Amino acid sequence: MIQAELNAMEFLLNASKQWDYLINLSGKDIPLRSQQIIRQFLTVNAGRNYIFYYDQKFYRPDTLRRIQNHFTALTYRISSLIYKRDFMKNVTPYIGGKWFIFTRETCSFLINNEKVMDFEDYYLHTLLPAESFFQTVLMNTDFNDIIVNDDKRATFNPPLIGKDNYYNQFLRFLKESNSIFINKVGDITSERTTERIVNSYDLPLPEVNEIERELKRDKPGFN
Repeated sequence: MIQAELNAMEFLLNASKQWDYLINLSGKDIPLRSQQIIRQFLTVNAGRNYIFYYDQKFYRPDTLRRIQNHFTALTYRISSLIYKRDFMKNVTPYIGGKWFIFTRETCSFLINNEKVMDFEDYYLHTLLPAESFFQTVLMNTDFNDIIVNDDKRATFNPPLIGKDNYYNQFLRFLKESNSIFINKVGDITSERTTERIVNSYDLPLPEVNEIERELKRDKPGFN
């Protein structure tokens, strides 16, 4: 998946200069807002990248075995030959989600920076690298643009018990957040929630202060 995404970035960079953002979504994602409103949001927030990222050692330590072992992908399965290996020297592993919104400049960095190739080589033999590759690269190289700890996707994932309360919380989240996509909308059975999604499609996004979620990577040599 990582190689496919990098190939797509390279293709788009070569194909046209008439784009500013690459948005990576799943097949179950649909827009919460119109293209015009999404375009306005990205224009106002020009230069910002959106992806969830967390220090893997603290946020999801149970997933460290994905990178501490050498995995080999076969045609339809993972090889049973798995062995321990040292992680990349002087690199802090990060993890988050598979989905992102990257600027054109970020895509160019990922394609053209020589250090990224070292990460490619290592993560080729990790398990589920799509949840950690980009996060680890951007947080451990000389990348210096703004990263917002959010992927702008509202994820619908109700519990088996307490669905009514979950729907109320989800409705409040949709009203107050500036998410521009929603995941698994086909699983929503609440008419109130569906009406909210439909009726807000052309409404402006609420203003949300995201300064606490922003990470501005300083250039090397700067404080």
